[in-house]
Amino acid sequence: MGVPLIIAGWPKGMDNIHYPHELPDGALRDAVNVDVLDSGKLRMRKGSTSAVVATATHSLWDNENLSKSYYVAGTTLYSITDKLVSTSIVTGLADGAKVAFLQINGEVFWSNGYVSGRIVNDVNHPLGLETPARVAVMAQTVGALPAGRYQVSTTFKNAAGEESGAMNGEPITLTATSGIAITGMPPAQNASITYRCIYITPTNGDVFYKIATLPVATTTYTLANMPPQTVALRTQDTQPMPAGRILAYLNGILYVAVGNMIYHSEPMRYGQCAIRKNFYMYSVDVDVMLATPAGLYVCADKTYLMENPGTSEVVQRHIYPFGGVFGTGVYLPNSEDVAWFSPKGQVIVVDGKPTIPAEKLFVPSEMTEGATLVREQNGVRQIINVAHTDVANTLEHTGV
Repeated sequence: MGVPLIIAGWPKGMDNIHYPHELPDGALRDAVNVDVLDSGKLRMRKGSTSAVVATATHSLWDNENLSKSYYVAGTTLYSITDKLVSTSIVTGLADGAKVAFLQINGEVFWSNGYVSGRIVNDVNHPLGLETPARVAVMAQTVGALPAGRYQVSTTFKNAAGEESGAMNGEPITLTATSGIAITGMPPAQNASITYRCIYITPTNGDVFYKIATLPVATTTYTLANMPPQTVALRTQDTQPMPAGRILAYLNGILYVAVGNMIYHSEPMRYGQCAIRKNFYMYSVDVDVMLATPAGLYVCADKTYLMENPGTSEVVQRHIYPFGGVFGTGVYLPNSEDVAWFSPKGQVIVVDGKPTIPAEKLFVPSEMTEGATLVREQNGVRQIINVAHTDVANTLEHTGV
């Protein structure tokens, strides 16, 4: 009579590197439709049924602090409640363009690389107001402005107080005491814009100060006397944040990954970017960007931790000699921890320490892009990755 074989479980999970007869104790070759518990025991996964019927769906996103989720079907972005009621939010999106989402103070920011927006109570708003074109200025014989050099610039503003960027000032020199006529103020393209603000520099000065807030339909304005100048222009040389494929938020600043660039907003002005200076550049596209208290984790040609981003004290540390898989960056619920999938397997950052738990047991194939879900159900917390792959990893044991 043979000795009974007792298998206590497989706490090490899958191992696709070693030969079957070399598998370490507690590891298994493959597992399908089961959950591996912390004890190593297996539990059958529950089945699923279709809840919402839609075609060409992608970019499903949920946030633990919100009562709704979001997804794209075809060219329309929807919100969906826990009762599976969908509401159309944005139409006419680029077909197949993946959407990145981010929650800031109860508002949902989104971008698909072509357009961006900000959703408040199921209403989409532009992410950053358009910048008005330059105006025309000329001397006006009636007025009490001293002779000297002036510059005039304008901005748009909405009812919520958000202000656009401003073009370089239009210069004018008064040769005698007189006034300034401002004409050719362009209309706003976005219906949410309700005001235009006019700024001017003091006589022979360089700092712009607000002199008037007018209805957006106003196209001309005459300045005969200089009012008190107390509000300085803070959006000079900024423009709406560019659209990108990854969003992150840290310490009052919004970050957008656009190809091999990361742009960041002005502090507390999420829709405005000084695009000529507020950027970081990499040699290849940025595939993962996650914000943590320690800084931004960035996966491009390599994996980096950018400390103090958005400041003059920014420092970039090298973490791994490889990058990550686009679409797999995820924030772990009820924590400040993050995770993403890499060419070496799952990366998890817990309490600021990056680790690859299964690096010596599991080698993934070369993956081009994917999606990640954090699943918490029946006492099990899992990070589930689904990814596209075209090339098998040569380290994987195939049995040949």
